[in-house]
Amino acid sequence: MSAHKSWRDAFEDLLALESGGDMISLESRKKEAEIAKRCWYQSISRSVSLVNDQLKFDAKYMSLLKRIQDFAARKNWIDTLKDTAKAITALEESSNQVIASGKGMIATLEEQMGESWPASRYKMRGQWMASLVSSGALPGWRAEIFDSSEGSQVNLTKLDGDSGEPDGQIMTEAELNEQFEDDKPMQLGSPRWFTYAGRYPEPEIIREEVGNGASLGYVKFPYLPLRPSILSQLTTVECTRSEKGNLSTKVALGNIFTDGTIQQQQIVDDSSKILEENEKVYASMQARNAAVSAAVQEAQYDMMARPLREHEENDELD
Repeated sequence: MSAHKSWRDAFEDLLALESGGDMISLESRKKEAEIAKRCWYQSISRSVSLVNDQLKFDAKYMSLLKRIQDFAARKNWIDTLKDTAKAITALEESSNQVIASGKGMIATLEEQMGESWPASRYKMRGQWMASLVSSGALPGWRAEIFDSSEGSQVNLTKLDGDSGEPDGQIMTEAELNEQFEDDKPMQLGSPRWFTYAGRYPEPEIIREEVGNGASLGYVKFPYLPLRPSILSQLTTVECTRSEKGNLSTKVALGNIFTDGTIQQQQIVDDSSKILEENEKVYASMQARNAAVSAAVQEAQYDMMARPLREHEENDELD
């Protein structure tokens, strides 16, 4: 991608490449659009389910905060009452944001379910860019998809550049959204964490906070029994043309899992199947992050509930 071109210009060039040839038949495009819509629906359904899970935990956490507040009031612990009141307000605001997010997803789903768009309309921007490689629109390029603290991350690499050196760019979905939704210049910085390094960050260590911002140091909660999830997916493509002039694409997909296993497969002339395999990657990453988030929240909950139970038991004995 030429440095002097804007990202919008680059996208327009890529779109022209995708739609200007016979790389994907009309029948294949129609099937891919149907699969894309189904994957989009499933993605929103998963997200709404996660919203409901979060609201259930918020209700559980609110109940604990109210117990702490009641106990602190009986003991006249002024500092604890202040801290708990702040925590309750913050949780109410957070829950309202989660509810608004869920309502927005459902409204979008209801509004757009009757639409029939091309597959690209249902894809995330990074996913769409990666699909240009698998469609054969970008010969000599490969695409890699990773997970990060800023959403999915795509790495597009030209294997044999004119200079003889690899060329390309890596960017997160958040960066792409800020560029195209908010007209914010691409920073192309590194997210807080990303699986491009070959692993997820260690989730077992969290800091235990107590009243007035004091800390009891680092606490390690039990090992997370997470199922192996996908760290990244590598896509390369080989294009051939038959004697009749028909173009065929053979796509090689390689999924690397958190337990070190590698799953490889080849897909020939089936863009909808590639899309389904892409969706498995995003679903795996989403499920893994949701499991870690839930475990961290439960650990923090237990650290607050444990001393409260001890205080309540001792108070009954007095």
